Amino acid sequence: MPVVTDKKYYLDENLKKILDMCITRQKKKFDHLWIVDGDEGYGKSTMVLAPAYYLAHQTGATFNVKENIFFDLDKMLERAATTERQVFVWDEAAIGGMGMQWQSKTQQKLIQMLMVARKKGHFWFFVIPKFFKLNEYIVIDRAIGLIHVYSHDDMTRGRFVYFDRKRKNKLYYEYRKKKIRNYKHYTFHGKFTNASHIIDMEVYDQLKDQAIIDIYKDGEGSVDRYKELAGTFALLCLDYNISVEEMCDRTGKATRTISRWRKWGKDLRNATGQGPLHSSTGGGEA
Repeated sequence: MPVVTDKKYYLDENLKKILDMCITRQKKKFDHLWIVDGDEGYGKSTMVLAPAYYLAHQTGATFNVKENIFFDLDKMLERAATTERQVFVWDEAAIGGMGMQWQSKTQQKLIQMLMVARKKGHFWFFVIPKFFKLNEYIVIDRAIGLIHVYSHDDMTRGRFVYFDRKRKNKLYYEYRKKKIRNYKHYTFHGKFTNASHIIDMEVYDQLKDQAIIDIYKDGEGSVDRYKELAGTFALLCLDYNISVEEMCDRTGKATRTISRWRKWGKDLRNATGQGPLHSSTGGGEA
């Protein structure tokens, strides 16, 4: 894999060729959308940074957490409508567990955004657990490719398969007709490395947490429900003497995120005065 940009990271050669071709097409006022999907914890949010930053670096566009990576669609729509030839990452993977009504409303906003900004020449990456859940307009009419992130042994991260427009469309319609998720007929496969040094991951994690909290606050009687759930999960792990490393591995979250969850859990315990959730282990605080 070639080493690219000023950040000096590896980028799959076949993927790089596609990105270079799209940079040429951008000059003719085309915009480009890729969907990045895969199971939780396999590295979608990390993988997308490498191609996204490469496009920004090669075209002279900005790329940072606050201006180019979004969890709030309204904020992304506002920036996309007032700029040209930028790179945008929408990370739905962080909030993919929301209900069908919320998902439907979100996709309506996505379609609106893509229509409004079609002539702006942007590059888009939509990060989502399952691309089959997306609207047909987004998948078929707008996305030029699908990047499916996976693990060959359910332990090792860093692999993906790429579907060009034709193979992506066939995969989507096959699922619609037969409910079969067959990722075997891809265009090419590749590997990716951890390129999280491209952005400020601490700010990224904070914005992602806040986005989830805001979603929960929109629900009736669910103020700070995310903090409560994440903190309770961290407490349970502490009580079972599960290490931070194992928590990171099991959830796919960064150490910074797990540390915040543990703090929320301890605050919750102090506020409620409750003891260990699993008394037989003694509630170890590793």
